[in-house]
Amino acid sequence: MELNKDTYTKEEVLSLLGGIEDPKAVLSALDRAKEEAKAYREERDTYKKQVEESTAGEEIKKWRTRSVKTDAKNALKENGYTNADRLLSFMDLEALEYDDKDNLTGLNEQLKAVQDKLPELFDIRKAVGGAADSKESGKVAAQEEDPLKAQIERALGRAPR
Repeated sequence: MELNKDTYTKEEVLSLLGGIEDPKAVLSALDRAKEEAKAYREERDTYKKQVEESTAGEEIKKWRTRSVKTDAKNALKENGYTNADRLLSFMDLEALEYDDKDNLTGLNEQLKAVQDKLPELFDIRKAVGGAADSKESGKVAAQEEDPLKAQIERALGRAPR
């Protein structure tokens, strides 16, 4: 019998293993080993696929966050907010979603939440001196500007005092 063949029948293998007392047991052990190896390969492929999907999911999440942040920042700037980056730092960007027409939704709710928590970002009087300097507080009388005097100053090209 030649030993340089690529495949052998069970009978040929049994004849080659002539010195083994129970060649059928060896062949059944070989079959079990092949099946175990196949199961390990399938498990490896499953884990490999999970790792690839996980990596892809992280990439998608990273790009989604960048897209949401850019769109929200542009929307805030279009609506006159000059401190868009600062406002975004206080917002929950995960709460912002895209609708069927790829429009960003949830920004108004997030903006309202930030406005409720940090009104000083929206009212310059509170940002500079707190509520004590505002007319609403009643603690400090606001100086009223004489409209006629201001109009005369502007007509003469001088800044109102």
